[in-house]
Amino acid sequence: MFKKVLIATDGSSHAKKALDIVFDLAANKSVTLVLVSVVTDELLPPDLKKLAQSEHLGEESKKPDPPLNVMGNLATDLGAGEELHKAYRVRTEIAQRLLQIAKADAGRRGIKDVKTEVLDGDPAKAILDTAKRTGADCIVIGSRGLGGLKGLLLGSVSHKVSQLATCTCITVR
Repeated sequence: MFKKVLIATDGSSHAKKALDIVFDLAANKSVTLVLVSVVTDELLPPDLKKLAQSEHLGEESKKPDPPLNVMGNLATDLGAGEELHKAYRVRTEIAQRLLQIAKADAGRRGIKDVKTEVLDGDPAKAILDTAKRTGADCIVIGSRGLGGLKGLLLGSVSHKVSQLATCTCITVR
C-alpha cells in the first residue's frame, strides 16, 4: 500500500508502539522506512541529566554543532552557556542510539530498506519537511511523546503533524 513510510521516534512508549506497528505491517514487503528522531535545544530534565552522567553522554569529543535559537544565533552566544550546549549533545547521542536500535529491530523483522536521520529544530516542522523531502507517502507518529508542559500549552507534535501533513498520517496511541 505505502512505498515510503516516515516514522518519528523519541523513545516514548507511544513511539515504541508506533515502531512495532510499522515493523509488523512492513515486514516482508518492499517498503522503504525513514526513521527520524528530532533533537531540540531544551535543557535536560533531571532524570535525563542523571542518565547522561551515568552513561557519559555528551562528552566534548563527540561535539555536534550547537543549536540555533529563534534569532538564528548560536544559543551559546546569548549566554545560554555550556549547559544548553551539553543538553543538545546528549539529546543528539540519545537520538542516534534510538535510531540504531530501531534500525536493528527492523532488520531482525526482515525489513531491509531502512534509512535513519537525526533532525533538529521544531519537531513538527522537521518531520513535515523531511516527509516532503524524502517523498514519504505516510507518516507514523506516537500520539504522545516525551514533550511535557510545552506540548500541552502549544499543542502536541502529533496533532500539528496530522493537521499539516500532505500525505497520510497515522497517529498511534
